[in-house]
Amino acid sequence: MKDSDGDGKKNGEELGDPQCIWTENSTPSRTTGITHPGICDPTNSTICQNKNSGVKEICSYEGFNCSYPLDGPDIYNITVTLEDTAVPPTETNYYCQFVELPHDKDYHIIAQVPHIVNRNVMHHLILYGCTDDSERERYSTPAPCNGMKASCLGMLAGWTLGDPGSCQSENVGTPMGNSSYKYALLEMHWNNPEKIASYRDSSGIVLYYTPKLRQYDADVMTTGQMGLVIPPGKDLYTANATVTSKCTSYYIPHTIYIDSANIHMHYLGASGTIEHFRNGVKLRNLAQDDIYQYDSPVTHMHNPVVEFKPGDELKTTCNFNSKRRTNITYYGEGTSEEMCFGFITYYPALKTPFSPVSYKSVDMCEASLPENKGMGGMAGDIGNGCNGFNFLYGHFSGHSNTKKALVEAVNTTCNNMRVGQCTEGCIAARKAFTDHPCTSGVPNEILVNIYSQSDETKTSKWQATTAVCQPPPTGVANNLIPISSLAMVVFAALTGWLLI
Repeated sequence: MKDSDGDGKKNGEELGDPQCIWTENSTPSRTTGITHPGICDPTNSTICQNKNSGVKEICSYEGFNCSYPLDGPDIYNITVTLEDTAVPPTETNYYCQFVELPHDKDYHIIAQVPHIVNRNVMHHLILYGCTDDSERERYSTPAPCNGMKASCLGMLAGWTLGDPGSCQSENVGTPMGNSSYKYALLEMHWNNPEKIASYRDSSGIVLYYTPKLRQYDADVMTTGQMGLVIPPGKDLYTANATVTSKCTSYYIPHTIYIDSANIHMHYLGASGTIEHFRNGVKLRNLAQDDIYQYDSPVTHMHNPVVEFKPGDELKTTCNFNSKRRTNITYYGEGTSEEMCFGFITYYPALKTPFSPVSYKSVDMCEASLPENKGMGGMAGDIGNGCNGFNFLYGHFSGHSNTKKALVEAVNTTCNNMRVGQCTEGCIAARKAFTDHPCTSGVPNEILVNIYSQSDETKTSKWQATTAVCQPPPTGVANNLIPISSLAMVVFAALTGWLLI
């Protein structure tokens, strides 16, 4: 079989059809990791030097367009990249690196352009603003991301497959500098479905910034549904989530202005909308993708901007087509998994991050309201008789039947045992945990993900003790699945692990 571009991969392999058996209107044997058989990749590799001359750079993000020049005397740019790093031969990888930002004065980030080196693996990247340099030592060089970083929650910039770059509206910018974010954490998601061991990457993003501060600080609101369980073989499966009037009345104290919105799903995504309501009446679609394409995301700009008042409502709807899948597809960060998010850019920025996301039947924003026993913006009743705040943090206020007490009992009584030697004390401690209303059903799904990321040492002990007593009692998640910082930022906001 022919290798037209000389990069060591046959044309059929690059197109997902290594056996060359594809026929019209059928699906190739592989639908991820598709590359162009006429362009040598990675373009900056030794093998590809001088092999792409005469080939138009079709991936040069020609769609990037800004309404104002980015080469003015008061506009600077910095390219934030990961140090050149080997991509592990596993399908899904998250790598992070700590970076220092310009902070001799205050700046506004006004535009961003992707700097993608290895398109074979790049899925998305996010640049998180950090309030201090506490992550400097851990991520001084590229390393696997390890859950959520409490000091790095600001979303400064980001890119996903097909995104050409973006500019802020002329009166807004994202703060960076001396009195805001001096540091950042660059998170890379690599998708390597072929598990190729020779890949390397040093991608990143170019930030355009100015010391001439604009009138407003911008921010991003995340909406959507994280409890996805998509059955196979369906022409249409719909997931949605609503941000209620109660929620926005409580958390949005003043009118905000929306200048853009976009929908994010993966390859099962077929169509979607973000709808805006006031007093029960639909006003408009903030985003409408009649045909959604993961590789070509659409950002819906609003000029004039959309006025969003306290008490207004949002509804995010994602339609999926799983006709070609033979197994259930769950929410997840991997390309073969799914998401249902709406990202809404607005100004002026609220004082605290606002990400009103649902998890299955649980509206996490409403769960955090005082009437639902939420406290300080933290989730209260999340179903099944579980109060998330008391379970996670009740030991601070004298509650005894809390996650901390129950887990420490398991870690203590089940410690240093061998597999198959589960003692009565360990069994009793684990039963007390599994009998708690917060450790089964949807509450367990939510809280066990937070716990799996919140304390590395205790998590290791918990996993070890879970392995000792096999099979585990019903209700306990045996496999705690690490998820990316983006997902943890959303989880933190929707559960109240942080203030909403």
